[in-house]
Amino acid sequence: MKKIKLTVIALFFLGSTAFAQSNEVQSAFNKMFPSAENVKWSQEDATQWEAEFNINDQKFSANFSGDGTWLETERELSTIEIPTAINTTIAKEFADYQVKEAELSETKNGTMYEFDLVKDKTVLEVAFSRDGTVVKKEVKIEKDND
Repeated sequence: MKKIKLTVIALFFLGSTAFAQSNEVQSAFNKMFPSAENVKWSQEDATQWEAEFNINDQKFSANFSGDGTWLETERELSTIEIPTAINTTIAKEFADYQVKEAELSETKNGTMYEFDLVKDKTVLEVAFSRDGTVVKKEVKIEKDND
């Protein structure tokens, strides 16, 4: 019985430290987003951390490398924030799709608008430049109707 308790305690501590971001990551985040509220951290992969948070009732996420280097910030967009050129492209090229999610993505390389577009069982992940040009398009999920 003691062995089981010790194993459970050891697993708890190993698990809790595996999900603790470094001081560098925390410091970089606090510097960039000092007014962030309701921050929730997750580890994206072995080298990347993501914080989901709110600022002024808007939802954000930000990604950092393990050494605290900022990689990307995403912010949910309302329909009125979507540039007209992007709405025009969606109406022409994706007329049968519904906008499920819209985000503004900022990286050191610039800004993109990312959308999840849904039609029947297919969800497309499409990235646009501000002028409505499709930068990236891929099938994200094929939903099963079962």
